[in-house]
Amino acid sequence: MADNPHNIRTINSVAAVRGRPKAEEIARETLAVYAPLAHILGIRDIRNKLEEPAYDFLYPEDMAQIRAMIERKEKADRN
Repeated sequence: MADNPHNIRTINSVAAVRGRPKAEEIARETLAVYAPLAHILGIRDIRNKLEEPAYDFLYPEDMAQIRAMIERKEKADRN
């Protein structure tokens, strides 16, 4: 469990060294096990730090669209 946060923070390096299938396995495991566990334990900050890189790795186009929508909304709110 202690190794997963490090692996997910360095997921692109994991993919380069151990291959994309292994990195995908780590990202999916993070979303299925470790992020929900952090949520159950009430550690929202850690959950967010686990989920974001996992989603970025698995769904980069979707995450880019979400970020763009958030940025547009924040910009509109400032005006």
